[in-house]
Amino acid sequence: MEPPVDYHADHSAISNSMLRNAERHGLPMYRDWYIDHVASPPGATEAMNFGTRVHCGVLEPEKVAERFLVVPKLDLRKTGDKRRAEEIQVELAATGRIALTQQQETTARRVVERVFENQEAARLLAMDGETEKPGYWIDRTTGLRCKRKVDKRFVDDGVVVVIDLKTCRELPTERNVRKAIRDRCYDGQAAHYLDAEPPEALKRFAWIFVQSVEPHAVAVWWASSDVIHGGREINSRTLGLISEAMTSGIWTIPEEITQNIVRKVR
Repeated sequence: MEPPVDYHADHSAISNSMLRNAERHGLPMYRDWYIDHVASPPGATEAMNFGTRVHCGVLEPEKVAERFLVVPKLDLRKTGDKRRAEEIQVELAATGRIALTQQQETTARRVVERVFENQEAARLLAMDGETEKPGYWIDRTTGLRCKRKVDKRFVDDGVVVVIDLKTCRELPTERNVRKAIRDRCYDGQAAHYLDAEPPEALKRFAWIFVQSVEPHAVAVWWASSDVIHGGREINSRTLGLISEAMTSGIWTIPEEITQNIVRKVR
């Protein structure tokens, strides 16, 4: 399995994140970030790094030590602590590890425990299948090369099942989950991931939502056919704009227009 950095650095294939950035920031930024490479997308936030730690703990616990570093609380006014902070920065840069505070690490472990205490989530995660495996395919309409990296994929009684783990601050009630799917275009992600499968395959998609804050509630949410259809329509329109821009060389469509792709489907 290729390291995460290689997968994300490969912009010759379009990921879900690349589609969402095209919609949120417009085609000029998409070109700068993924075609010309004259700028970089925004870096990971603290919340995103925490989510990555939870993902690793749930899906690849054996890799936690090599991917994360728990850093002590330091007083930079003290010479010894300042020197230690510099050493930590050098180590992080050299290894690519993600820095976490002890509190973040403790909370992440608690969140991981809660996920496996949920009977349905634990059953899905225990299924024999693929974890964090990259996949590539050609979009059948535009001919563009696409990619995905699903948290979990397995086949259950002839049905391909794709699982995605999400951390969230809100309680994963039906109302909050529906809002998150709509606001963060999780339906587009689900459709993108399922479109890597053969068109004739039977397939289902489920999210495992877990709170990053107390009480760390967990809920499993299966995507309906309507949700997948709506997400696929959004993806189709966005891929179409990217394809047209790549063919014409005209990347002038701003975010005011690309953001309307999502609004029109809703």
